Amino acid sequence: MVIIIPLMKSVTKKKKMADSKYTWSVITTKLLISHYESHEMLYNSKHKDYKNRNKRLEIYKEIAEAINVIQEGCTGIDVRKKLNGLRSQYLGEKMKILKSKKSGQDGNDVYTPTAYWYPLLSFLDSSTAADKSVSNFDSLVSETQNTDFEELLEMKQTHSSDTWQLSQAFLEAGKQFIPSFLTKIRGPYAFIYADMRNLLLYFGRDRLGRHSLLWSTDCEGGLVLTSVGKKNVLDLKEVPSLGVFMVDLNLPDIDFVTLFPWSDISSETLSLVEHEYTIKIKVSDHVIQSPLMSFSGNNQVSHISLCVMEQYKSEFLERNDEFRNLVEMLLLDSNIKTSIDKLILLLRNALQVRVETQPGICKMCLGESSTCDIHYSSEELVYRMPNAKLSQAPCIQSERKKDCSGTVSGPGVKIMCLDSTGASSTSEICQKQMNNSHFQQHCQHSKIGILFSGGLDSTVLAALANDYVPLNEPIDLLNVAFEKEQSVSRKVKKKILKEPPDEERNTFSVPDRITGRRALDELKKHYPHRQWNFVEINITQDELKRERKRIISDLIHPLNTVLDDSLGCALWFASRGKGCMKLEDGSDFPYSSPARVLLLGMGADELLGGYRRHRTALQLKGWTGLEQELKLDMARISTRNLGRDNRVVSDHGCQGRLPYLDESVVSYLSSLDPWERCYPIPAFPPGVGDKLLLRLVAWKLGLHYAAGLPKRAFQFGSRIANSKEKASDISDKL
Repeated sequence: MVIIIPLMKSVTKKKKMADSKYTWSVITTKLLISHYESHEMLYNSKHKDYKNRNKRLEIYKEIAEAINVIQEGCTGIDVRKKLNGLRSQYLGEKMKILKSKKSGQDGNDVYTPTAYWYPLLSFLDSSTAADKSVSNFDSLVSETQNTDFEELLEMKQTHSSDTWQLSQAFLEAGKQFIPSFLTKIRGPYAFIYADMRNLLLYFGRDRLGRHSLLWSTDCEGGLVLTSVGKKNVLDLKEVPSLGVFMVDLNLPDIDFVTLFPWSDISSETLSLVEHEYTIKIKVSDHVIQSPLMSFSGNNQVSHISLCVMEQYKSEFLERNDEFRNLVEMLLLDSNIKTSIDKLILLLRNALQVRVETQPGICKMCLGESSTCDIHYSSEELVYRMPNAKLSQAPCIQSERKKDCSGTVSGPGVKIMCLDSTGASSTSEICQKQMNNSHFQQHCQHSKIGILFSGGLDSTVLAALANDYVPLNEPIDLLNVAFEKEQSVSRKVKKKILKEPPDEERNTFSVPDRITGRRALDELKKHYPHRQWNFVEINITQDELKRERKRIISDLIHPLNTVLDDSLGCALWFASRGKGCMKLEDGSDFPYSSPARVLLLGMGADELLGGYRRHRTALQLKGWTGLEQELKLDMARISTRNLGRDNRVVSDHGCQGRLPYLDESVVSYLSSLDPWERCYPIPAFPPGVGDKLLLRLVAWKLGLHYAAGLPKRAFQFGSRIANSKEKASDISDKL
């Protein structure tokens, strides 16, 4: 997505005048609507052929041929565009009716559509809404108090696209309502909306900045907006997550942009805005209600006093207890127990909406639907694919076996290799091709992946996600390790080559690999009916060198510190998902994760005091200093982390999901005092005081191993970064 706004707007007008299209008359429009009503598959999302693109195109052509009898020149494309336009206009008219009713007008003043086609389209009212799995719109909206917006949700009868629905809502909102409208939205987004009626351009990111949006004024005086971009092309910067920006296209020049700030952005931050960016920003007095609401009333948890925590600290030190005894002692406190239960509930809700509202088909089935011949029965799926694609096989059940013919099979799934001619070694393959709807109905492969180090954050996500992923679908645990460069003598190298590698000599036996395997054992113990795919992603130094420059240049910038470099590259290889799994006989099975949703633990350290600097802030400036450090981390997370993460993960066709940064989770944790989230005092070493509240959550879930693991930076745990490098230094890898 790239938007370039030039100083002159005549180019757009000329292009619009040059477009030619079919001229619809009243007669041809009525005939079109008549044919439209007779083909239910075009508007009823529950129709078995609703998603069949080929059939849809055939019907468009048939309708065009019928219309050409009356007035020539109509094509299938003209039919499609006209129907989409009529459908949009019809919904717009319905919204106007509802708005006039809600405004308190009597029966005589209720808006009445005058368009001749309006009553002809009434059959659309009975069409059913599309499957929720196709759209994440419901996951973005919660607890709205705007009646017009609620009515819009009730009218999701002909469109499942959240983008389309928001566009229609913006269209009806008018000039002043558009920025305020976004306060009703929950979840990650970045948007650019051109209000051509008023010649205004709006753009921005969600309050936490979870999606990527970059801008630059280094384009011959114009403004460039883009979701990705090369480092050496433009001086791109992250669009700050401060509110909604607006450009007035009525003005001859773009001298400034207007910012409608979120209500919880501090005045100090806003006072610095004009000096931090190359483009002039005018802060509006009209603020937007932030979706990060402070907890109050029934949502408020009894706060834990600092003296209570000091008492537990004293008992812990006097008895010289272990971590287990401290945790069990804290769990007996009613206020602490209430805080734990509240956080578990909020995390469950965040996981549920992110796991359940996603396309019900994996990347494997989606990609192979047009190239594989598949026969489905209640007992097995048989894939016909070239031998070279065996490494991209979908998830295979734990009882998988491997025979000499190259067939890998298990209950429910059978993958068969073909020779170079495409001939199969068995007669079970059926030449009937399945369309995407069949794949979506029967796809039982992994659709959820977790960036899994075996640490506290990722293990808690895995345990909670287990409750919302169907038991017949595996969950991929993606564990990344980078080969360590070793400068050893030739004599030592020969000795290593002669001896069988063990756990200590294995160049990929990094800290995250070791903790990952132990955490996997704990997950298997508590959730034995789930198939956990522990995917070992091993990156050699040669492969890292080949990919590193492009990743940094195209995806990670504008920040290019050692930390950004390391985290970005590690996340890129993880989202690619190419690795191997251990079979029961100990051999490696090449595996490419087909998951389309990647659960990430970003935000946990910033919210719950997981970094070393939090411990330092407490030691130097007390609890007030720690509180300020936590606020600073959340204020800069959008520009330092999240835009980069979104670009990196999306590069492989995955969507990153961040449960710890759900608005409800952030609102709740931000309402707690710092000592209620963490207690990083010297008496509580790393692995105890940092992220203490989340450690208590893990312990209550039965994850005792993960609960006591000290924080380890991902770049060092995966061994991509050198411990001698300073994280804040500019990367020298370009």
